[in-house]
Amino acid sequence: MNYFTQKISTFIKMLIFSLSLFLFSLTAHAQCTVERITQNGGTTSYPSSNHVDRLIIFEQNASPISFTIDIVVYCSTQSKVTIFDIGKLSGHNGNATRGTQIMLDDLKPTRYEGEGHLTINASTGSQLRSTSNFFTRATTNFGIYPYAPGTRYTIRYTLPALMLYSPVIGKRREYETGGTLYSICNVEDGTNCTRLTLILSLEAIRENTCLAGAFKTSVDKPSIDFGSVSKKEMESGKQLKDNFTITVEKTSTKCNSNVSPKIVFNSGTLYNDQNIDLQNGLTLKLKDEKGNLVKFGQATGEGIIGRSDKLLKMKFDALIEKKPGNAPIKSGPFSSVVIYTMEYY
Repeated sequence: MNYFTQKISTFIKMLIFSLSLFLFSLTAHAQCTVERITQNGGTTSYPSSNHVDRLIIFEQNASPISFTIDIVVYCSTQSKVTIFDIGKLSGHNGNATRGTQIMLDDLKPTRYEGEGHLTINASTGSQLRSTSNFFTRATTNFGIYPYAPGTRYTIRYTLPALMLYSPVIGKRREYETGGTLYSICNVEDGTNCTRLTLILSLEAIRENTCLAGAFKTSVDKPSIDFGSVSKKEMESGKQLKDNFTITVEKTSTKCNSNVSPKIVFNSGTLYNDQNIDLQNGLTLKLKDEKGNLVKFGQATGEGIIGRSDKLLKMKFDALIEKKPGNAPIKSGPFSSVVIYTMEYY
């Protein structure tokens, strides 16, 4: 009887040990978990809760779209944050880098925007920041960063504007860019990781009837002449204004879609994104017909040329005023060249 009792007791101890080991294993596999996800934009979440994968679809020559996602991750054990270099030709981002190059080679875009910003705040008080561009593949502050057990991470990734403009017909139905931006893993064995991967799918145009050669533009003035400018009046805060009109004319009979022409103004002597430095203590700015300041290097314009329309007139004001600060105004003639590029959406 004692022998039987001893055997039963030993069996129970072994069973308790096995259950404890099993429970420990379950706990070990829950060392880094995603607690919450909030997003604006994006269309797809793949099944694994720790692998946050998002598909974002954008169209060639369409208006820019934006994307924001907020993620909270908790790691009960020692963890490490890896911010990936999306420009790598190997590893997590190799295929995306090669796909991006195919897209750029085929479409030869005249303008694109795809710079995103990653911020990771740890409950320890530290903060990581990284910027990556899905087209140039440039990444800042990539690397590996260790953290103590019990760290909670609050993560935000923002993509303010995603767009690609090209007059070239796409050779493929779709192109892809994107990449894995970061991972947070258990340090002990490198398992149980959470990551953020964005897949950016571009739907390329396959018809070009409303792009190349379908429109011509003209400006009503070859130049803007402000005449004689009083140095004293400008120093006292006076602002001089003149206006000009850019006319867009549809010349193709095959273009039967609504088209939204936009203008990108630029200059080689920008003071900031809203002012041109005239190199004499004055600056030049532009306003659209609604009185909104034009940002240089960014597309502007809200008009539409309808299916049966032929003309669109886009009106602007040019204004000169004293440059902010105490820089003196120089006497003598001055001039500046403003370049504009048309885009059709």
